Amino acid sequence: MSITTTTTSMPFWKEYPERDSEWVRQYPTKHVPVNEEEVFTRKPMGVYVHIPFCNRLCFSCPYIKHQTDRDLTRTYLDALKTEITNYAERPYIQDHVITLGYIGGGTPTALTAPQLDDLLGHMFSSFDVEEGADFSIETTPVDISERKATVLLERGIRRISLGVQTFVPEELKNIGRPWPTCTRNTSTSCKASPGWNAHRSR
Repeated sequence: MSITTTTTSMPFWKEYPERDSEWVRQYPTKHVPVNEEEVFTRKPMGVYVHIPFCNRLCFSCPYIKHQTDRDLTRTYLDALKTEITNYAERPYIQDHVITLGYIGGGTPTALTAPQLDDLLGHMFSSFDVEEGADFSIETTPVDISERKATVLLERGIRRISLGVQTFVPEELKNIGRPWPTCTRNTSTSCKASPGWNAHRSR
């Protein structure tokens, strides 16, 4: 076994067992002075919430998802709210302020309007969310309604990502996402209502 010296003139053993090699590589640590602002100022943090349910499963989607089921959805939402409460009570989360968030899936708006209202209300009341925080949610043209859009806006969601994928009927059919043109127009009009800026994801 050999011994070597670091640039800080602190000796350490070079030939450690493999399991300790990462620790040795990072030792000794570098210490620098900090001020009160760095210690006590709350830092920004983002949050992601996954809703793994879809009213219709698409062939093209690689993400974790399940067919919407009433009992399973209720069980998942109860567990999700418990998890949110658990994280919100942790000191390292309380040292941060939520400045942005994304609710993805699945299709989050496969939930009913009351379910969305309950979940978002719990999340925004549990975390310290900055006023005007940038929160986004995913939907499809068949899973959004004026009632849901109103709930989202009132609860602090500022952006809807509308998963159109394509406007070509044959292509929609091939990827398992057929919906009538009138439904697409309805979803677009919901997002064009006061308070929403339409953004279409392809």
